[in-house]
Amino acid sequence: MSNSTNPRLQRIAKAPRKFGRRNYRQAFPFLTEEFKSRCVYSDVHIACSGGDVAMHIDHYNPKKKKLVRQDYFNLLLAAANCNSKKGEYWPNARQLGLGLRIINPCSEPDYSVHVVECPKTHRLWGKTVTGRFHITRLGLNAWHLVDQRAMRHMIYVTLNDLSVGRVKDDDKVLQTIGLLKRQLETLPGAIPFEEPPANYIFV
Repeated sequence: MSNSTNPRLQRIAKAPRKFGRRNYRQAFPFLTEEFKSRCVYSDVHIACSGGDVAMHIDHYNPKKKKLVRQDYFNLLLAAANCNSKKGEYWPNARQLGLGLRIINPCSEPDYSVHVVECPKTHRLWGKTVTGRFHITRLGLNAWHLVDQRAMRHMIYVTLNDLSVGRVKDDDKVLQTIGLLKRQLETLPGAIPFEEPPANYIFV
């Protein structure tokens, strides 16, 4: 994932049909394809989240959930952990003014601007009030997410150490490299590293 100040996810795909409040779950395969089977908030892959039953359709603005006609672009793919933590939260005017809101990675930057990763612990920390609230509310430092980010980093380090130039004739090592690269495909993507302030309290 880049340090760009552009939204991390670009919504281009549009479902070929309309959805209502009673059948919006039929949007699941379209959302799965659009977001490449990943939670928009934690980037956890469906293969590492417990499968289809552990990946939900999130209404970014829950106040639109009861509308007869559902706005497809209000529907996001979210892991059960994130969706249950987010719940029906939607900031009122006071909370919005304080920055206490959930970031929509399809319309605004999240990583590097609001959220970064500690290179030592692989826990996320917020550079802004909004970033801190986003992490806390969604439970983005749940142990399984931290573990997956740490695993991703270890694989990157291992692949860097295994120079293909030195092992090009070693079939077993090449096979191991291939397996590690496949595993990377199902782990959360790289988040910009930054050391937190000395007095930062993780949540």
